[in-house]
Amino acid sequence: MRAAVADDVPAIMEVERTSFEHAGERFGQPRVEYLIASPRAQVFVAESEGRVVGWAAGFVWLRGKEPWGRLYALAVDPSVRGKKVGARLMHHMLNTLKLLGAGRIFLEVRPDNDSAIRLYEKSGFVPCRLLHDYYGPGRPAQRMARPA
Repeated sequence: MRAAVADDVPAIMEVERTSFEHAGERFGQPRVEYLIASPRAQVFVAESEGRVVGWAAGFVWLRGKEPWGRLYALAVDPSVRGKKVGARLMHHMLNTLKLLGAGRIFLEVRPDNDSAIRLYEKSGFVPCRLLHDYYGPGRPAQRMARPA
């Protein structure tokens, strides 16, 4: 696990391509480049044998009454699924967001992505709102929240 750098973009794009069937669920290259360059975003990659096999991005919003965080992206190469890469990336991100001041933490997930939902629920996330057409027409997302 390490902070992502600009040279990781091609590998992250490959993880996105192999992880998500529908283009509306994938992050595009400009967005990934922006996240890595942004001082506000936290972006990490997981490596195995020198190869990027997963990535996560998040941020903390400190304005307002209650600071909150968002797990903005989490994807793992299908070749390493079941090896706890996603869980390690997620916990690293959650710990980072908490250290930066986040109280509640939010994320969005496809409602039929059972394995991801199980992972999030094990970490204390609960469904809080269905977002219609989030990933495109007819492609909703389940917003989940993890209490402070």
